[in-house]
Order: sequence, then C-alpha cells, then structure tokens
Amino acid sequence: MNIALINYYNGKSINLSASDGTRENGNLRFLELLNELDKEKINYEIYNKQNHNNYDLILFSDVPNLLNLLSVKIRNIKRKIPLILNIEETSVARSRNPLIIPGLFSEVLLNTENRNYKFRNYKTSTFSLGSLPSREEIISIKDQILNQNRIKKLIYIGRNKTALNKNSSYQFRTKIIKQISQNKDIFTLFGKGWNKRQIPMDFPFIYLAYKIKPIKFLLKNLLNIFYFSIISEGNVDSKIKTQNKFDYALAIEPFLGYPITILEKIFDPMLSGSIPFYFGPSNISIPDNCYIRISKDTSVEMIIDLVKKTTDKEKKVFRQNIYNFLISKQADKYRYSTYAKFFIKRIKSYK
Repeated sequence: MNIALINYYNGKSINLSASDGTRENGNLRFLELLNELDKEKINYEIYNKQNHNNYDLILFSDVPNLLNLLSVKIRNIKRKIPLILNIEETSVARSRNPLIIPGLFSEVLLNTENRNYKFRNYKTSTFSLGSLPSREEIISIKDQILNQNRIKKLIYIGRNKTALNKNSSYQFRTKIIKQISQNKDIFTLFGKGWNKRQIPMDFPFIYLAYKIKPIKFLLKNLLNIFYFSIISEGNVDSKIKTQNKFDYALAIEPFLGYPITILEKIFDPMLSGSIPFYFGPSNISIPDNCYIRISKDTSVEMIIDLVKKTTDKEKKVFRQNIYNFLISKQADKYRYSTYAKFFIKRIKSYK
C-alpha cells in the first residue's frame, strides 16, 4: 500500500525523520505513526503530483487551501484515490468552512473528546490527540516529574497569537499574561511575538493578508497603535527541560467551544513535573487532583497567592498525583501509540 502526506501549509514542511523539542511533544506522535507504517510495510512519502496515480490513499493534515485541494481533485478524476482529512487543530486555527461542501474527502478524522461527533456531509472518525509517551518511558523519567528542587515559580511558553472567534481563549491569555508579567519575581514568559499585537488568525481573508505584503504591513501597524509590549525571554531549546525548573506552568487551551478539543497544553507541564494552572474545557478525562483549574473569573492575585503559599508537601502530593495518572490505564487514550494505532486502522480500512 502506498500513501501520500500533504501538509496544510506546504508538503515540504513535513518532517519525516526528526523531532523538535521546542514544540509541544516535539512531533513525537507523528514519528510514532511513521514507525507503525514501517512495521505494517505501508509505504509513505510527501505528496508528489508526478506520482499521483501510484498512491492508494492521500492523507491531508488539517483543512487545506481550496486551490491546493482542487489541484489534487483534478488529478484524481480518473482513479478516484481515497482522500482522507486529518483535523488535529481547533476550528480557531483552521477554518472548517470548506466542509460545508460535500464530496471533498472520503472520510474526516477528527481530534475531539466528543466520540459521537459527526460532520454533516462526511463520514467522521474521532480520536484523542497523542500527547504522552509509553508507560515505560514515563517510569524512566519519574525523577524528572517528581523533582522538588525547582528554583523558579511560574512559567508560560508559547507564541503570541490572537483570534476573533468568541470561543477562543487568546484574548483571555493575552490579558492574564499581560497582568501576571508585572510580577517578575514570580513569572517568566518564553515565546515569540509578545512585543507586538498579532493579526487574528481567523481574520477574514487572512490568507491574502499574509500573501500581500502591503496589506500585512498596514494591518500590523494599525493593530500595534497603543499596544502594551510584553517582555519575553524568547524561544527555548527544550520545553520539558525548561519547565522542569519551575513549580508551575500556565496551560491554556486555545478553544473552549464544541466539539471539545484537548491539545498538548496540559500534558507538557505534567511531563516535566510542573503543576499546570489549566484553562480548558470541563469534564475532561484527567483527574482534577493533577492540576489547578482557572477560568475567566480567576484573578492574577489568586494565582500568585497560590504560587507563594502552597507548601512543599502539597506540591509533592500534586506531582505524585500527576505521575500516577501518567502511568495509569486512564492515560492510555492520550499515548502516541494509541494515536498511531488509530490511524493505522483507518488507513488499512482502505486497502
């Protein structure tokens, strides 16, 4: 079986051989999938239009640009190779409006906790995002997770982004980081773009705004009138190693609407033993004794008070709860291996 992979932005941006520790989970779930494809003797490559008729299946990562999709659909008129769409990001990051049009894909694979969710015009299969390594690997980093010798207090790692969507958390995130960054003895910020306000990622015709330089220049300058610059320490070489120096981390999901989507935001701090202050959907499959829930009503003063007053004994209990969850069967649904096996099953169904 031969399959092709197409990325939302550009096929050449798909990394088939390496991980990047500066990203959430370093792309490890995707590498796990490639490993499983090798075991199943399923051939894969980045999509090449010259090889189109040799493919048995084409897998798209996130809703593609319609012009790019159209070019594949035209080549697909004769052979009708199954086109599968994998949606991992939220609807804030990637518009799903093209799915109003029926017949674009054979099936949609969707990252959501709502197992019965279906797109009106498409066969839909759901999964949870692979965000955790195997139980054995977590046991091997037990000391890292339970480490109590942390010299710093509270961290956030992430690029500055914004959105217009009412279910997006980006405006809340900017507000709370702006306020809490005034407490330099407590809080450290890492990531790009905090010195400028960003163009909303769901801004109308955002694709054109980024393609046409004069429009992009005008928008960015208008947005940054009266903007309060936030000081960031820049990028990090490793999220896990950086967070391991901190007692706490802000873990903020970008989307709180329906269907419920959980990304890596809460898992990255947990793998480093940094206790998450979690802003995300309720009723998630993670024990509430593993994190501290925050909401739009949570004040910065409350967060700082907890950071200062929580005892070493209480933090130790938190970290033990985190470790116990990470090695439990309850966490298996979020492992890279579970993610990979789901995709193998769906791919092989088209043999």
